[in-house]
Amino acid sequence: MVLKGNLIVVLNEPADPQEASDFAHAVMEFPQDCFIISSSSGKNSPVREAVKKLNHEAVEAGMAFLFIEDFSDVFDLYKPEEVFFLDPSRKESFKPKPLVSALSRGHFVMLVFGKQPKGVERVGLDFQLSLPASVTTVLYDIHKAVRKFEEGESGEEEEATT
Repeated sequence: MVLKGNLIVVLNEPADPQEASDFAHAVMEFPQDCFIISSSSGKNSPVREAVKKLNHEAVEAGMAFLFIEDFSDVFDLYKPEEVFFLDPSRKESFKPKPLVSALSRGHFVMLVFGKQPKGVERVGLDFQLSLPASVTTVLYDIHKAVRKFEEGESGEEEEATT
């Protein structure tokens, strides 16, 4: 199972440029092809301040970064087979098994942090940490679970510490 290329990480509706930057830096710690930040404020978004710098940093890290104004365009462009939403403001524990299972079936998976858009079904993966800590913890747990899966371990994945 190849994680890189089958998983795209998205931040929807960041609160400010710092949150967008924190998210991007956390994602860049893990091997991903691309990450996306979407903001309905579009051209008027204060997050745009961070976009140019994040583009340069992503290229240096060997990744692509996209700023997409409308979250529905993310779906139209990428057409994920499965979508998982994580809301760092809610307290539950993240279990990577459903996401890793989708990846193991070769599905293209989108992992979305932040505000859930209206009209999009929620998948219950929530826990309470800061955004950078959430991103780091979740991506670490996913990479660890994928490694176990690829090594043939069939035991239950460990839960993230929250």
